Formats: sequence, structure tokens, C-alpha cells
Amino acid sequence: MSEVCAAMIRAAEFEPFAFRVNDSGLPEIADGYVFTEPGKKASAPFPYKELSEEQHREALAVVFANGPIKGCRNFEAALKAGYAACGHSYSNNKVKGLKTFLDNKDMIRYENREYTYNPKFYY
Repeated sequence: MSEVCAAMIRAAEFEPFAFRVNDSGLPEIADGYVFTEPGKKASAPFPYKELSEEQHREALAVVFANGPIKGCRNFEAALKAGYAACGHSYSNNKVKGLKTFLDNKDMIRYENREYTYNPKFYY
């Protein structure tokens, strides 16, 4: 995990962000990362390999039982409820990390302003 912030800046400030290198060797933004004061350890990011492919498929079947989902907040609420129904409870910050993970693995897609399940994903 790498934190990016301005130690000294002359012009426009920016919000600090964090990134990690994914399984494909590419950098990705660490959504939900909690910044800490220097010297303190940050909270752990979403454990990407925590669930098996089958557990994700089971949870996503529950999440998308009624078809595509419109709206980011609606989708995050459905993710939280769907995974909880399958015995996997996550905080709001972890759900955002889960959403990023699912998107990066092409398990979900965002098209035409709605989220859909891609059952042909490769885990």
C-alpha cells in the first residue's frame, strides 16, 4: 500500500490517496483506505482473497436476484445485504473495497447507469 499526499505544495492542493499493485501488476486506487497519523498503522484493506469464487457467485446471485441495480448507493446497499445474507458481513468502507475488487475482476459491470452481474467472470 502506498500513500500519496503533498508534503509541501505551492499551488492547488489535492486530496491524499492510496494505491496498491493488483494481481496483474497494475496500480489501482485503494478505495476506503483510512489514512493515519505518521507512526500509526493503517487499518487493513479489504481481504481480496477472503472468499472463494463459489462464495462470490452465491452472494452475487442474491445481490442481483431482481436484475440490474441503478445507483451507486443502491448497489452498495445491495452488496452489503447480499453478502450478509450469505454470512459475510462488511462495513460500509469494506463494501466499497469489495465493489472495487468485483469491478477489477469483471464480476460486475457498470453500463448504461446500472450495475449488472457478469456470470462469465474469471476468478
